[in-house]
Amino acid sequence: MASAVDSSNEITLETGTEIAWFGAVLDAVRAKAPRRVLADVAEMRRRLDAVEASALATRRRSGATERRLEEDLAAADPKVTKRDRHRAARRGATIATNPALGDLLASGEIGTAHVDAIAAATVHEPALAAEPDLLAAVRGTSPDRAGRAAKKWVDDRRDDDDLYDQHANARRHRKVTRFASRTEPGLWVLQAEGDELAIAQIYEQLMADSRRLYETDGGRDRRPDDHPRTRDQRLFDALHARVTDAGDASSPANANRTPRSGAVAKVFITHTLTGLLSGADHAQLLGGGPVPRSVFADHLATASITGIIFGRRGDVLWKGRATRLATAAQTDAATARDGGCVLCTAPPSRCHTHHIIPSNAPARGPTDIDNLALVCSDCHHRLHSQHLTLQRDRVTGEWHTRAARPDEIAPARRPA
Repeated sequence: MASAVDSSNEITLETGTEIAWFGAVLDAVRAKAPRRVLADVAEMRRRLDAVEASALATRRRSGATERRLEEDLAAADPKVTKRDRHRAARRGATIATNPALGDLLASGEIGTAHVDAIAAATVHEPALAAEPDLLAAVRGTSPDRAGRAAKKWVDDRRDDDDLYDQHANARRHRKVTRFASRTEPGLWVLQAEGDELAIAQIYEQLMADSRRLYETDGGRDRRPDDHPRTRDQRLFDALHARVTDAGDASSPANANRTPRSGAVAKVFITHTLTGLLSGADHAQLLGGGPVPRSVFADHLATASITGIIFGRRGDVLWKGRATRLATAAQTDAATARDGGCVLCTAPPSRCHTHHIIPSNAPARGPTDIDNLALVCSDCHHRLHSQHLTLQRDRVTGEWHTRAARPDEIAPARRPA
């Protein structure tokens, strides 16, 4: 293998030797302990992603369209999915707009998820990718929260006309399509596309029906691996019953069905009182984005309105009750405060009201709003199985986990 090392200790390779050299590097990595292999591969992947993004950005600045970038990627590796090619091309185009993103990606200060979040949020206004404030809003977040942070920054810049145009455009393009799954033989897909609020309403209704199915199947009194249906299967059965009026899920003959009535869905739209009176800002769909004023007004006419007073750090300014289960009002208050899972940002429909200190732990955590937090099923299970508890930063309001003390751990549940 021909190579030379210059005075700056950089390796210079002759044409045709790069792949052989890289193969030698991979052989050296494979010889290491598995954990070290994982760390090295992650670092190599990060650097290669940065090199690829830089090359695509250079092509974009030279005049290549994003479609052309995708064609280049397909020619380089036909086995890459169309979705991954599209994402990589958007990443390169976004770095072409804001080269600082490429520098930060190369240095490891941000990841591809951060660049992709900015790319997705600015797809209709690419010039916004160059805004320093957008980078600042996304840079300090975790990869899981980057998309939400970028979307919120862009949403906050939109006026009501922009929001309504987006809503109206989504309504014009609403549709349902049916096609065969590309991953599972014999599996078919029914895909619904529409405006954010309508999709949220449909999904919340299915989640409400799915929760009733969960209780019918045994709920938390039954081990997760002993449930007859997964969460996804319950959602499908709820959809099937809603559309076909399949019957009562409580009947053994209809074990895979859910009733058309009974479970009530909730979609949360929040607004500050000052914003509502002044028109200075927009209502927010929890788990989504801002709602146009005219659309909010339509829903306000038939909505159930609840007033909740928060302190400066997001504390609800009243206490709850001393029983184990949170009231509906407390659950609503936690939903309005947290907006979704406090750990992974999953939407409220996938969340439970979690006792930070369990009510049956030796410390006897009260069912007060200050001892409640919204967490999704996966994070809820992780908190209990790994004996973790939640803690909120009093300055930033961010939630994180810590090891629970012995008096904060609930006794193990008996198998069903």
